[in-house]
This record gives sequence, structure tokens and C-alpha cells, in this order.
Amino acid sequence: KTDFEIANTLADAYARDVLVSPIIEVRRSALGPQNIIVGGEVNAPGLVELTGPVGALEAVMMAGGFQNTAARGDVVVLRRQPGGGLMMRTVNLHDALRGRSGADNIQIRRHDIIFVPRSTVAELSVFMEQYVSGILPLDQAFSYAIADAITN
Repeated sequence: KTDFEIANTLADAYARDVLVSPIIEVRRSALGPQNIIVGGEVNAPGLVELTGPVGALEAVMMAGGFQNTAARGDVVVLRRQPGGGLMMRTVNLHDALRGRSGADNIQIRRHDIIFVPRSTVAELSVFMEQYVSGILPLDQAFSYAIADAITN
């Protein structure tokens, strides 16, 4: 709730039994932690504390920057809507890294989730490793033996 809403709630509660026409002012001494979650293909995924207004690119850099396998053009920002549903937006941080204006125009808010997906090449590499290299009973020594047999 806002400070004004809290003051009105307290004033209504005190007006019933204790005070006549109370005037209450609410000032917060501190706010809760301003954290976001950054995950995916970043060097230090996890909770990141916001210290001020930041964009999606700054949030990724605060999480250690991109890994080599990151799809920098398809970064996803997830945000809770007032009704509880999720809102998703894709941000092209590849353009932001190249200095193009307007590329990183979304301001990150408290509790946002930023996900950096793998690039297509990295996905193919994982596929090859899991389904091709993992299924075939070939190791590096076997491939050298085949190459040696072909040349001799």
C-alpha cells in the first residue's frame, strides 16, 4: 500500500473507538530490499540488488555479464501484473551493446525476472553432445584408431 492508503486505514481504525477526526501522517523510514532475479546465460545468475534505476542491460552486467553462449538479442523480462499474471517482454540487448539508441528502453522494477536464453548455436551444441555423442559408443581413442587404420 502507499503511505496515503496506510494513513487512511489507521485514521479509520482510530476514529471508531479512540479519537475524534484523527489526522495521521505516515512516512516510511526504509523500504524493503529492491531485488531482481537474473538467470540463464549470465556469469553470476541469482538475486541482484537494485541500487537505483537500471535497465535490462545494466541488470545483466550486474549479474556478471553475458556468457559466450547467450542470445543477446532475445533477453526476456518477466514482470507480475496487478492481477497476479505474468507479463513477458523480449528486449534486444545486442543492439544496446552496439550503442543503438532506444534498444534498452525498459526500466527494471523490483521483483522482475530477467532471463538470458542460449543462442541457437549453443542449443545445437548441447543437442549434439546429449543425443549424438552420448548415444554413439565412440570415444576419442576410437576415432584416432579409425583414422590410423585409414591412413595405413
